Amino acid sequence: MQTCTVHLIRAAMRFVSYADRKKVAAALKPIYTAPTAEAAAIELAAFTDSDLGRRYPAAVSTWHNAWERFIPFLAFSPEIRKIIYTTNAIESLNYQLRKIIKNRGHFPTDDAVIKLLWLAIRDIEDKRARQRAKEKGSQPTNAKPHPASSKAPPSKAGNKPRRPRPGLPRPPQPTPRLTTTSRSTYTANLTSPGSVQLGQQLAVESVEHAGLLPVP
Repeated sequence: MQTCTVHLIRAAMRFVSYADRKKVAAALKPIYTAPTAEAAAIELAAFTDSDLGRRYPAAVSTWHNAWERFIPFLAFSPEIRKIIYTTNAIESLNYQLRKIIKNRGHFPTDDAVIKLLWLAIRDIEDKRARQRAKEKGSQPTNAKPHPASSKAPPSKAGNKPRRPRPGLPRPPQPTPRLTTTSRSTYTANLTSPGSVQLGQQLAVESVEHAGLLPVP
């Protein structure tokens, strides 16, 4: 099992003061850039016997404890080392897969899990391909064109502000004729014999209905 070189360097730096971290990082570089495991062991021994190694023995012990997990990295050529010197990409993939499974909760069958993981890995690889193409400034060959979003704002080119549409003219309405009644005519109508008799009859019926007068 290969350990992550970046994590190994960070673990050793925890025991180093901030003032000496650049010096220690420069002293550790010949170890993980050595062409072979034997050359790396010689560089580690030189770092152990140096002033920095004697000043920070915990950093030296970190490399000695992880040495058997580190040396498989040195069996590869420098071109491949640039790709596998860190396991962040693998850890990121595992984290995303665990997150998808955890959010789903449970699955009816094992095939359902395999299908979900396959779709997730395919989606992750598409995102990484687009990211790599973006860094190179080119379009990935296997990238699918994304459909235009229906929420995209409409183009304003050539659009002119609308003028208010004039409303239709309303047909002329006849002016209502108001009738006026003089005060004397109004009083005469109320005091006429027919109006007085009608009023008295209504008053008597209202009193009888209320039970105030006996019905003849």
